[in-house]
Amino acid sequence: MLERRRRDRRRVCLGATMTTSLAGPPITVRLRNLNEKGAEVVVPGGTIDAEEVEIKLPNEDRVRRARVVWRRLDHFGLKFLSLYEEAKEDEAFETLSLRMSD
Repeated sequence: MLERRRRDRRRVCLGATMTTSLAGPPITVRLRNLNEKGAEVVVPGGTIDAEEVEIKLPNEDRVRRARVVWRRLDHFGLKFLSLYEEAKEDEAFETLSLRMSD
């Protein structure tokens, strides 16, 4: 299989919690590999119904936002959003909300 990653990932087998929407219930997933830029997760049932997710990694006090960049059966590749990308998206959401309320 052709390797497309720019950085090596550590192979891990850890549990994590992920949400796909504000109202959606948390999903327990399994981390297969991980680096500072992204992760591969295995999702029971094999579906993620969103392009962006929030994931709580073990031993971290924060929730990371991530974009789904590939899918294969019940395996999903996530790219962690940088703080800058998160701020840009939050700003765009606020602008859209203000426009809709006018």
